[in-house]
This record gives sequence, structure tokens and C-alpha cells, in this order.
Amino acid sequence: MNDAENKKPPFSKPAVASFLLAISGLCLFIVLLLFRDSGYRELLVNVLALTVGFLISTGFALGIISHWRIRKSNNQLRGKAFSTSGLVLCIVAMFVITLLPPIPHRKTYYTLSCGYNLRELGIAMILYADDHNNQYPSYMEWCDLLKKQEDVNDKQFICKSAVKNNDKGPCHYAMNSNCEPNSPPDMVLLFESKGGWNQHGGPELLTFDNHKGKGANVLFNDGHVEFIKPNEVGKLKWKAEDVNGIK
Repeated sequence: MNDAENKKPPFSKPAVASFLLAISGLCLFIVLLLFRDSGYRELLVNVLALTVGFLISTGFALGIISHWRIRKSNNQLRGKAFSTSGLVLCIVAMFVITLLPPIPHRKTYYTLSCGYNLRELGIAMILYADDHNNQYPSYMEWCDLLKKQEDVNDKQFICKSAVKNNDKGPCHYAMNSNCEPNSPPDMVLLFESKGGWNQHGGPELLTFDNHKGKGANVLFNDGHVEFIKPNEVGKLKWKAEDVNGIK
């Protein structure tokens, strides 16, 4: 045998490129998952998403091209394992991407994170009542009393959207002075307000400015949170005797 007969066929460069692009796309996709729900650096998240899409789609196209060339080369090209692996990885990545919810817009994130804060504070209110003879913390010092609980931190009192609008807090929520644990489940317990501390009262403190007039998060006595639009204020129950909302 001469050297030409002993020489192995070369690897298909597109096949190797397909595999490397698929691996790079998957690694970057993992980074994207870490950033997509962070609620900040929206431009970075979008750039990552576009880059992942480019890597995966390009890897998939090269995988198909290289697979076809290797089959037609009559054993003159190697790299079938690379092209097949690249195709499989790209297909898996595309399938997983289609199952993910859309990347939340920053404004949507602010709304959701604010609602999450209220839900967590609502849980803290329930736990406080369990330890204090079924009584919520006094509305005169509800922030101070909740803050003493182990699972409550300063961030839970802050609406990030309000901070972005230059309202620094330290608390962007107020407590309905009339609500008690045995009040109706659809009665307002906590709601968005201007920055302050231990704020309490009724609808006069409710603000829509935190989310540029589009609505406000409200925690009800049964623990659920709703994003109330300005035209829905009339349905809120502030007192036990309120049947159809504000009186």
C-alpha cells in the first residue's frame, strides 16, 4: 500500500462546525435561562436570545449540508458523527426553546415582581396572625412588625417600578386599616401606595403612579393578588359592609 491508500479521508469542516455551533448555542442558552427572569438588562437578554437563535439555526443548517455531503462522498469525507450530533443537539435545543414562555418585558417583570412582593407580605401577615391570637399586626406599625419576622426582608417592601420612577420608598405598600383575619376574603388587605413606612388607610392612599397609571397590585384577604386597572377601583372592598366595592 502506498501513502495515498493509507491516508484517512479528511473531516468535513461543516460537520465539525455544526457540532461546535450546537454546543456553543446550548451553553449560551443556559446563560440565557439565568438572565431571562432577572428583570434587568433587557438589552442583554435580547442579544443573548438572538445569538442563541443564530448559533442553533446555523448549526442545524450546516449539519444538514455536511450530512448530505458525507453521504455523497463515497467515504471521501469523515465526520458523520459530528454532523449527526450537531443535528440532534440543535433539534433538542429548538424543541426546548419552543416550550419556554416568552421573555418577559421589563415593565411586565416590574408588575409581576411587585405582585410577588405583596403575595410574600400576605404570607407574612398570615404567619403573624397565627402566632398572635389570629390578629394581623397593628396597622400603626405593620411594617416594623413584619420586618422582625425571619422570612421578611427590605426588598419585599419595595416596588422596583416605583424606584425606577424616583420614588425611593422605603415601602411602596399600605395596609387597609379595616381589614382583619376574619374579614371577607375579597376585602383589600395590602395595596400599592406612594413611598412611606407603616402607611395605613383606604382608597385615598392607592396609587397607580408606580406603574405609569396602568394599574396597581392589590393583595386581598384570602391571599391572592390582582393587578387592578384604574377603571376597576369601584369593585374593591375596603370595609366589611361594602357589598359592591367602595362606598
